[in-house]
Amino acid sequence: MDDPSLSMAVNALAARVGESLVPAPSGLPEDGPRTLHHGVHVTAWCGSAARIRDERAGLARGASHPLAPRLVAHTETALAFERCLTAAPVDREDALVAAMPTRSFSATASVRAHLESLGGPVNLPRALARSLGRARADRLLARVVPITTGRGPSLGGVHPGWLHASSAGRLVCLSMRHAHAEAWAALDLAAAEVHGSAGLRDVHASAHGDGADAAYTLATLAVLLRESVLGAHVERAATEARILETLAPWLSQGAPSTVAVRIEGPAWLDTARWAGPAVAAAEARRLIRTLDGLAVGGTTLRVHTEPSLRAGRASPAWRPRDERRRELFSRWDAGIAFDDEGLFSATPEALAAQIASGAHGVAIDATCGIGALSIALARRSEVTRVVAIDTSAERLEMARHNAALYGVADRIEFRRGDARALVPALRGDLLVLDPPWGGRDYDRGRVGLGDLPLDIRPLLEAFEGAVVLKLPRSFDVAELGPRFSFEAGLDPRGFIKMLIARRPATR
Repeated sequence: MDDPSLSMAVNALAARVGESLVPAPSGLPEDGPRTLHHGVHVTAWCGSAARIRDERAGLARGASHPLAPRLVAHTETALAFERCLTAAPVDREDALVAAMPTRSFSATASVRAHLESLGGPVNLPRALARSLGRARADRLLARVVPITTGRGPSLGGVHPGWLHASSAGRLVCLSMRHAHAEAWAALDLAAAEVHGSAGLRDVHASAHGDGADAAYTLATLAVLLRESVLGAHVERAATEARILETLAPWLSQGAPSTVAVRIEGPAWLDTARWAGPAVAAAEARRLIRTLDGLAVGGTTLRVHTEPSLRAGRASPAWRPRDERRRELFSRWDAGIAFDDEGLFSATPEALAAQIASGAHGVAIDATCGIGALSIALARRSEVTRVVAIDTSAERLEMARHNAALYGVADRIEFRRGDARALVPALRGDLLVLDPPWGGRDYDRGRVGLGDLPLDIRPLLEAFEGAVVLKLPRSFDVAELGPRFSFEAGLDPRGFIKMLIARRPATR
């Protein structure tokens, strides 16, 4: 809710309960209340009308749960509970175990039927297909599995951080929208373990015996699938990896757990980071999806596995925007200056450091943009001065501001102009060029020198010092001649994002 709406919601609820409400940090994880307010006798939180309706419906379903809070009052956009000022002590897990339904429940059904019986806001079979690929998910969903667990009132998969101590001396859950009147005991325990608790699988197994482990695995899967769809705060790739880890014992039945991987590619490309005699089958499938058929340096990569595997399908990789921007600049939150073109063209910080490695003396960044490469060069103690060139005065000011955030602005000389006119008159030890590639729609099959919007050939001929080029991964390296060496620029997931070409000094 925006601030005016929040103030109105708090004031309306304060009038309803007859006491002042003071804002305080919620201290709660994502998906729980975001705006705690405390009064003398109540703790309140606000949300959209739809969220409050969901919470009230969950409160009604889970009213008999031992950890359900006591609702004192509500408005259309706020709830007031019996006061919960302090975070729960370290006995959160004990409280969940004590609240676990003890009525035994056993069932033998397909994995699809089990997941559908857990309900919730996410279509779990469909989410599983997004994570595993349709064919493999269908095989798993058809598997018949016997389970045993408790059954009764459930919080619907609780994060332990939602549990707070009430003024009545008991722990209560401040978010109830996923609550069920009847659900598996394994669900809340598995959710707590997904979010950092430990040992709850063993607690569940000792209480329910045969079939308990299968129930716990399916409950864990349900929580992770919900996170993969709804958890905007989580790293999606990490959640997908945990899904595969959870299902590994079931997925490995009838399929190889490891395979030998061999990658055909250009001789200069180091494929050892991907290939080997014993690569996890899931990782091998990812390599087939991401590398096989990829044009790199004028050569098409081919991924071979023994035994042979199919790539399968997977959800597109997704990560929160702020996380991706911190990869561009680790000091993003300090107030990095940018415009759309500068942000799109900026080199991620780790790759900028790779490009700058070995730089010394006077370095020239001929295509400065908002300063990512100039900053990486200036941060090297071996570099005495950086000359940063760009045609845009506004972008140079952004680069100057960003360099100041890293404490290196005094080591960079910012010059406005066309690099083709300025560079021949400069003397330096290193020229760094990041020519534009033509936007997001550059040719993924082959890019040559003549395809680049900026003709860099005159600069390469005029400059006698060392040269480093940042190029699209589909650039045909044969066009640069034998003096250049090449390496791949990889992101943290091991995806090839660009090529880095280096030429030693010619003088």
